[in-house]
Amino acid sequence: MPRKEDVKGKPEAGQEKKVVSKPNPKSENAKEELQSSNEEFNNLIEELANRNRELTRMHDDLNNLFGNIDMAVIVLDSNLKIRLFNPTAEKIFKLIPTDVDRPITDIRLKLTIPDFEGALREVLENFLPMQQEVQDEKGRWYEIRIRPYLTAEKKIDGAVLTLFDIDEVIQSKQTIEKARNFAENVLETMNKPLVVLDADLQVVMANRAFYQMFKVKPAQALKKPIFEVGDRQWDIPEFRQVLKTILSTNKTTDRLIIRSDFPEIGKTILSLNLRQLPSIEGQEILVTAEDITESKQLEEKQYLHRMDLEKKLEDAERLAIVGQTAGMVGHDIRNPLQAIVSATYLAKEDLASVPQSEIKKSLVESMKEIEDQADYISKIVADLQDFSRPLKPSKEETDLRQAIDTLLLSMETEENIQVIAEIPDNMQNVKVDPAYLRRILTNLLINAEQAMPNGGKITVTAYKQKGDFLITVEDTGEGIPEDVKPNLFTPLFTTKSKGQGFGLAVSKRLAKAMGGDLTFESEKGNGSKFTLKLPNC
Repeated sequence: MPRKEDVKGKPEAGQEKKVVSKPNPKSENAKEELQSSNEEFNNLIEELANRNRELTRMHDDLNNLFGNIDMAVIVLDSNLKIRLFNPTAEKIFKLIPTDVDRPITDIRLKLTIPDFEGALREVLENFLPMQQEVQDEKGRWYEIRIRPYLTAEKKIDGAVLTLFDIDEVIQSKQTIEKARNFAENVLETMNKPLVVLDADLQVVMANRAFYQMFKVKPAQALKKPIFEVGDRQWDIPEFRQVLKTILSTNKTTDRLIIRSDFPEIGKTILSLNLRQLPSIEGQEILVTAEDITESKQLEEKQYLHRMDLEKKLEDAERLAIVGQTAGMVGHDIRNPLQAIVSATYLAKEDLASVPQSEIKKSLVESMKEIEDQADYISKIVADLQDFSRPLKPSKEETDLRQAIDTLLLSMETEENIQVIAEIPDNMQNVKVDPAYLRRILTNLLINAEQAMPNGGKITVTAYKQKGDFLITVEDTGEGIPEDVKPNLFTPLFTTKSKGQGFGLAVSKRLAKAMGGDLTFESEKGNGSKFTLKLPNC
């Protein structure tokens, strides 16, 4: 049988035995520390896992970037050994994986790089980047760049070598350069001056004809604004405006006429053609110049000549009408004019028997005025008729000395006018029309007297020269103004308040009708000299 105490100590069915233990402080602290350490360890593992993932991503990014860039990249350590390279470098330099850790100077890179090792050392020692254009064995162009390899602490731990394929760029430049050289050579052979301007209107190039024509040297024009070339003779507002328009609208301009005074070549008229040129360097303008000074002056002379001919034709038509009128009315004028002259003569005869008085004196002066005016009217009619009708001189042997002396004695001159005649004796038997000669000399003597309102001297001379007889009438007046000289023998041209402008024109016509001529010399302030030339026949 079980003992009593054993029965008492057993728990009843459905009941658990409770063990009551006493708390241990040390055990509780250790447990908490272990739990905290586990949490920190888990956080550290998670952080390391995140960093590993970031590093893996960065590594993948760098590998993808490194493997997909078109330029070749080689990373070297401080001993110039290859640390790594990308596929492009592998292809260009024919590298293999076992080339890693090999000095790059031991590898034949198939590129012509002058003093390659020296350039690498220069970059490592002086921290100076290097860049230059090189060619491979096939002549393909690359641009090589060497930069220091910097660590996070900004220390140099090798070098980075990059290689860019610039063959297309170089080939394009060479093609453009060849085309430019070809164009420049073509332009140099052209006779017309040419100049090319950039977008800033500075001279890019000019041909030989430009420098020769405008007397400038290349150093005085190239890379300078066109408006400053020479002595700023190109600084013309119209030229500026056209250039500005071409740059903004790409329009062309043909036959722009400019006038300027260029150094050493003087006043010049230019015809310019301007147009914009296609260029990879920006906008460029081609300007061609043509010196049209002579043609323009000829054109202007032709225009003036045409206008002069038109004026002469107009004058001729007017003179023809005047001549017709003179022919018709000349007879009608002369008849009453002769009656006036006759009546005046008879009146003067009647006055001669009248006793002297103030009234008689006044009447004599009036008769004299009537006679003078009648002579003037008769002269005008004669000039008109002589200028308009055909001339038929009646030449006869004449003693020039006697004819001139007789004319001078018949002419009345003012008291302040001195008339001197210097006629040699050997002026006989000269075949002239005496009436024409008298008309010519009368006109010349009247003009000489009118040229000296304050008095002076008239000298009449005659002499032989090369078989011709020459008669000169010279005065000491003020001379003929320059602007009057070209029109001196023009009909209806006169500078006098009283006169019709026929005297000298008729005199020249009469001289030519006798086979001679009438000319003049005059200097301002030194009087005038008219010379009548008569042929010895």
